[in-house]
Amino acid sequence: MELNKIKQRLELALRPVEKPPSIEEVLEQASRRGVLRGPVDWVFPAWIIYVEYATQRIIETFQLSEEERSQLLDFRDAMKRLLREAWTQAKEKLTALHKAVAEGTYRVEATSCTRQTVRGCIQERTSFHVF
Repeated sequence: MELNKIKQRLELALRPVEKPPSIEEVLEQASRRGVLRGPVDWVFPAWIIYVEYATQRIIETFQLSEEERSQLLDFRDAMKRLLREAWTQAKEKLTALHKAVAEGTYRVEATSCTRQTVRGCIQERTSFHVF
């Protein structure tokens, strides 16, 4: 991948968010694309909102026993905690990569084939090292 493309993707991922995601935006993106895309500071809060929304819909839709409801809420809380941790880690790593690219303190190694078939390579990997 060329350097300008890498810089562009990192800048998009780290760009400031003007406003937090709304449930309407989250549901629209999820139903249209099946994924949530955008800056890291939008995507992770959007997933947290989606987990909260899905949990509430399950509670409203199904007659859950008190034990099932408790397990569902525990699952929701665990997912939200993991998403917050992943958000922090992703932002730290993306920031470090952006800094390395800006300062030229990185190395991209040649693409290697990780899965070979009779027709050729179907899965490639490029290594990106930060000094």
